[in-house]
Amino acid sequence: MVREGYLGQLSSVTRGLRKLKWYWLYRPDIADNFVTDTIDLDQIAKDLSRIQETLTDLTIEAGSYGWPSDIYMPPLHFNGSFNLSEIHMLERIEIPLPFMLGFSPSTSKMLHLGEALPKSLEWLTVTDDLCFQEEWEWNLDTFHLVGVLRSWLQDWRRFTPRLRGFCLSGEQDWQDEMLHGLEDLASEFGVQIRIIENGITVFG
Repeated sequence: MVREGYLGQLSSVTRGLRKLKWYWLYRPDIADNFVTDTIDLDQIAKDLSRIQETLTDLTIEAGSYGWPSDIYMPPLHFNGSFNLSEIHMLERIEIPLPFMLGFSPSTSKMLHLGEALPKSLEWLTVTDDLCFQEEWEWNLDTFHLVGVLRSWLQDWRRFTPRLRGFCLSGEQDWQDEMLHGLEDLASEFGVQIRIIENGITVFG
């Protein structure tokens, strides 16, 4: 039940922390001034900056749960934009797709993924956490996502020179257009790309 802000308080007294696995959670039945329906990306980056000298491995998972009788998950909102470039010791990042690009191309604030990633990055894993949100539209537009990855990978030696690979992982079956697009990127730019569906590696 640690949310943004509180995460910063904890990280401020764990200055030697190297590996962090953090679960972002929203439930309306426990909502208060801190447990809100807003994912504050600026605050998350600020919280993590307190351990930027030591943090090498970061995993962020996310969940949103309504009342048992609810048909849809409670709606979520974003504040700020994804940027971990100042967490300059990070080697491995695992993060939900919406934390990077919002729930759809129309809500994305990402101008260039490479500029938002630390130069120390070796592996980036993107998950489909929150894919059951009604706002999720990536199953309708995979072209934009492949384009964002292409703009980064075509110049990855400049932005993330230590990069070893990229992984797309989730519980859903990705569209063929997505799979073929990532396969083409792997071939074109010589970066290892792995695609995982329901725990099974389907590519890479």
